[in-house]
Amino acid sequence: MGKRAARQLAEEWPTLFALDRDDPYLPAFRPQKPADPLKACFLQQASKSQKDAVMLYERIRGENIDVSEEVQMELFKLVTYYNGKNVPFSEWEEWHGMRAFGEDDPNTWAQGGIADLLYEVLPHTSETTSAMIAGMIKFATPESIEKAKELFKDLSAKGVPCQEAYNALISISNWKEAQSLFKEMAEKKVKPSLNTWNSLLSSAKKLNNLPERLQAFEKVVSEMVAVGVVPSLESYQIILNSFSQTMPPGDDKDAEKKRDSALVVAVSWLTEMLSDLEERSSLDVLSVKDHFFFLDAMGVAHQAGNLDLAERVVRLYESSKNNVKMPALTAEGIFYNRYLLLFIERIASMEDIEKKYKELVPRLVGVSRQLTLAMVDKLKQSPRWTLLVRLIEDGICARQMVDVRIGQMFRELLIDTHYQALSVEHREEYSNLIHRLVDIWIEFSRFTEERQRRLQLKLSPSMIAECALLLNRVGDSQKAYELLEMLLDPDATEGDEATVLNAGHARHSAMYELFEDALREHDPYKAATCLEILSASMPRNKLEPLVQRIQDRCHLTADQSRILSGFVRLRPE
Repeated sequence: MGKRAARQLAEEWPTLFALDRDDPYLPAFRPQKPADPLKACFLQQASKSQKDAVMLYERIRGENIDVSEEVQMELFKLVTYYNGKNVPFSEWEEWHGMRAFGEDDPNTWAQGGIADLLYEVLPHTSETTSAMIAGMIKFATPESIEKAKELFKDLSAKGVPCQEAYNALISISNWKEAQSLFKEMAEKKVKPSLNTWNSLLSSAKKLNNLPERLQAFEKVVSEMVAVGVVPSLESYQIILNSFSQTMPPGDDKDAEKKRDSALVVAVSWLTEMLSDLEERSSLDVLSVKDHFFFLDAMGVAHQAGNLDLAERVVRLYESSKNNVKMPALTAEGIFYNRYLLLFIERIASMEDIEKKYKELVPRLVGVSRQLTLAMVDKLKQSPRWTLLVRLIEDGICARQMVDVRIGQMFRELLIDTHYQALSVEHREEYSNLIHRLVDIWIEFSRFTEERQRRLQLKLSPSMIAECALLLNRVGDSQKAYELLEMLLDPDATEGDEATVLNAGHARHSAMYELFEDALREHDPYKAATCLEILSASMPRNKLEPLVQRIQDRCHLTADQSRILSGFVRLRPE
């Protein structure tokens, strides 16, 4: 009763509650006149779920309840703009993360859907027909495009199509047809918008011949400047994107020559674009595609290997006047990843590379295989311990230890590190890192249960030899030789519980170093273990000198010496 009375009072005296001052503000104490459900429900429901709004409309019509033409027109605009489906993830204003990670289903025009029904009910004005044409082309199928052209032809004969109809048709037309439509707009005094100019650029982009396409781009941009239209980021992005599509794949000389010539032109255009954008007072969002300019601009700079140009793009993107931002973790990650790869390629100073790497990874750039391989190649040329530690730790976090190639490269970099040249603190760091890596690889090798077997990464003989060498270097010879014994244990390489690959052989350089270390310790057990592992991949004539060295350096009994000599004689030539 109280709510009903309050609503009645609010309807009769709208200013009755206007002077209340309560903090926090309580909407429940501000009764308002209830909206007309036949009008408000559509608009409120459509803003949340268009499918539900369409179902509500069909239910009301099924019960022969009249709906005002104004409401039907609003619903018609929505269903033509979104093809009768809910707002796609890319346009969500709430739950921003869905814009980056939500998957939009392929959407083509729904023939005979609610949009067609509403179009038949509503008056065929220039506005309704233009909206219908724009919707059919936005969600194009061959049939919808043909019908849209027929509607446009009928509308042009009777009246003046709206700008949206021209924009849609120009965007799907070839360059010659687009110019004709643009000329028709001028004759009918339909003022082109920025979207019209961008549609014209999209049409020019379809020209296959590069010189003709460039001439068309120059013509459109010149016309825009002449009439006082400032090209948007999307305008420039359309032009830049056309260059990437021009570059032919392949390594033959003709393809490389065409690619180089296209890159030269692309760099020239991008330089002019950046000069224009840098002089503007602000860069504002005018289209949902504006941010792709920065992505394509960085792509051109990366392909051209032009670090100065790439840094200009980064400075423009990060400047305070730029209000156009890329979605984090997706487009922005690709943008900075391209920049970092180019920086690594072009800069010689490892100190600068380390600073830039730590600045961007993982805050803006994800740890990828491509990035790790580029860093590994750079570290092979110029070793730097602090950067290597960071790279391996990032690789562990990114689950790159299960990548056989990357794992081997990490071990090679650690083997090539001069342990004695490290400081006391770095030696401890080196030791802890090696134990951590070995534990990870051993753990993955032990996923032998049926439900875990798809995750298993068996230890290869070369991996075991390299890990044993690293463990031996940091003083953990016991664990090193426990690993080596796995190569001599048949149960470790056979059956469902196998943790070692029954293929390949131990790395000779690693085994030789372990062998020499065993001789320095005068330890016949360790030396004999190394000899037995080497015998799996070495002929007798190379094993005999090793046996002789064991006999000379280690204090063997007569039986031990005879066993070693007999072992070698049984090896193949």
